Amino acid sequence: MATELNPTSRVIRLDEEPASPEVAAELAIALGTPVVRLDRLQLGDKAPFAVDTTFLPLRYGRLLKREYLEHETIYRQLETRYGIPVLSGVFMIKAGWPRPASPRIWGLIRDHRC
Repeated sequence: MATELNPTSRVIRLDEEPASPEVAAELAIALGTPVVRLDRLQLGDKAPFAVDTTFLPLRYGRLLKREYLEHETIYRQLETRYGIPVLSGVFMIKAGWPRPASPRIWGLIRDHRC
């Protein structure tokens, strides 16, 4: 029998940065074009299980509200709050630990301060 967890997210980062070569290619924009980066710690029953990084064009990313991202998906927020249907997206899943350059994420995982 499968156990269901109560999913929530902890927003770690929500800001703008220049698109890297990989992000620019995926979003079909010029290298260095500003994008919104969203980093979230995904939780199940308040226990961390994944780190999620999302890049969005500014016109969509600037609409996202940090307080709603803890309990709503990006898709739900765009569709229900702004009437923007999300027709497609690209997901890349990588298994592993957060990079050493992510001390805030390591602290949240280690301390379970969620």
